[in-house]
Amino acid sequence: MYFAPSPEHPCPDHVLDSRTKSFQASISLALVENLARRHNEKKFCRVSEDIQHGHYFSCISVTFPDDGKEWVVRIPVPTTVDKTWEMIQSEVATTRYIQRRTSIPVPTVHAYGKDERLTNDDTALQSYIITDRISGTPLSLDGILVMNLEKRTRLFSQMGDALAALQELTFPTTGSLYPDEDDDTKCHIGPSLCQWEVDISNRDGVRHERPPLATAWDSIKLHLGALARGPALRKLFYAENGRERITREMFALDAITRHVEDERHAFWRQDAGFTLNHSGLYYQNILIDGQGNIQGIINWSKTEILPRQLSGPPPWILCVGNEASWQKYDNVWAEFQDAIHAHHPYRQHLRYYLDSLEEHAYFATALRWPRHIADVYFWRRFYDTQHREPVDELLAAFFGSKEEPAASTRREELERRVAEHRSYAVEDIGQRAGALATEMPKLLELCVKVRDLVENATTAGILFKEPCASSDSLEPLVPLVESGGSPLPSDDSGRSGNTSVANESV
Repeated sequence: MYFAPSPEHPCPDHVLDSRTKSFQASISLALVENLARRHNEKKFCRVSEDIQHGHYFSCISVTFPDDGKEWVVRIPVPTTVDKTWEMIQSEVATTRYIQRRTSIPVPTVHAYGKDERLTNDDTALQSYIITDRISGTPLSLDGILVMNLEKRTRLFSQMGDALAALQELTFPTTGSLYPDEDDDTKCHIGPSLCQWEVDISNRDGVRHERPPLATAWDSIKLHLGALARGPALRKLFYAENGRERITREMFALDAITRHVEDERHAFWRQDAGFTLNHSGLYYQNILIDGQGNIQGIINWSKTEILPRQLSGPPPWILCVGNEASWQKYDNVWAEFQDAIHAHHPYRQHLRYYLDSLEEHAYFATALRWPRHIADVYFWRRFYDTQHREPVDELLAAFFGSKEEPAASTRREELERRVAEHRSYAVEDIGQRAGALATEMPKLLELCVKVRDLVENATTAGILFKEPCASSDSLEPLVPLVESGGSPLPSDDSGRSGNTSVANESV
């Protein structure tokens, strides 16, 4: 039996996945079609059955043959703490604000609303947003690697144009944009829709809020506090490593906190302005054509207004990530800098981060992405600017020093967190095993049926492998199953016991 989500018993990944998949399976294309038609003079439309499911939204493409319009109906996935309507409202306000003030290609919003039934569940209502469908292919890092230099330079230059346009949008406080109640073509600043807080609320059931703040230092301190919760919440992600991960996170948190709170570092306390940040500016949200031109930037539902100190290039451009898998993308950062030439509109903004990159800007990346604090801090480009010792020696001294009294406290805290991490893992795995036990009779019955099917197929000369030796052993049965039981091409030799001839006929 699962507990209601709480900080002590956060909702595990598999429960979230199960809830999300159940919601995705319940979406009614007929209801989506009716919704789309209602917002386009009840014209006939075709709804794609290929629903695109993301972490936060399910997206359905709609085409109107009569007027050629192509729309996307996006339905937010339910969360433990419901912020779906806030996400919709903020995306509407943000994209309209960007369209009015920049040339960044964003989808036009045609309609949005809430309390609409769009699934087969009569007891649940959904929010939705309907936008233009932007043509283009989602950017991928591997796709960048196969582009020629001309296309990459074009892509990075246009990416710089978009980042520069966002930096030019300045505000008096932090927060997120929302439509005015009386006139939704206007907007106001409200609480930040921080992606990290949305993710944590989805797991621990607590409504985390980030109110608008008027100084950079207040915002930096808030981010530092959120970062501090990262190692303490490691049990939320217990499948990730365990002791080694917690050890690294505790060290990184200590180092980052000491650096940011050091009053000699005036960078963090300067009021350099607040700018708009696409919190999900991952490469997948950038749509390009075959020449590397950016056709659109999508998914603005968790856009934040942040201090300039935290508004640097996104991590994929900096190439922050797992060492083993990201080394082949190292040239992305260098080529991006080359594309931002001396007269490029983003040059002055990039210079701000380059001038403080090793001393401060890498720390800012860690503040923005609390879940990845260890990945960022121990990333070789960052780590090498701070330390000369090998990682193992540094960690051993941090936790094992007999001369430093604080090391004993750290060891105790480490063991407490590792024990909590293990306890949560044991509890969750036990609950998953218990839930699976109720399915075992069905699974056993299915295994018996598969065994009988394989034995019958072997007797009939269709299959000549050990039953269930591998998934490949069932491949000859696929055409039979797909045809609804229609016989495979017959050959008398297939019943003769001549193995070689029978194999050729199948």
